[in-house]
Amino acid sequence: MRVMSDRSIIGASREHLAQAREGYFQHLGFALLVATLLLSAALACLVHALVPGVCRTSASRIVALLSELFRDRERLRPTARSGSGALVLTTLLLLSVPPLLLMLRGGGNVLMIPLGLLCLAVPVAYLRTNPDLEPVA
Repeated sequence: MRVMSDRSIIGASREHLAQAREGYFQHLGFALLVATLLLSAALACLVHALVPGVCRTSASRIVALLSELFRDRERLRPTARSGSGALVLTTLLLLSVPPLLLMLRGGGNVLMIPLGLLCLAVPVAYLRTNPDLEPVA
């Protein structure tokens, strides 16, 4: 394994940005959207595995969006809009994790169970109103 110095990492980053013909923040936005959509597709698959009636085509739709985005990197905003349903669920689930972890850390208190379920109420309610994670208007 080759160890890169800080200087070569910066040089490699500059080279990559030049090859992609993007500035740092443009590239950051692209990479963050790709990462979030990949996470959304994974979560949609997990939810679908547990409850087959929901997220029936969400993951495949997200993969198709990503394919389009990789072909045309200028489609950042339309891709984000088209994947907004899955992105909202991902955000809601990520926001519910810290309180859940704090409650689990609270020990064997019986009151923690309903509070933990309450943390998941908003993502579950969203999923009930948008079971196939269609884009948000």
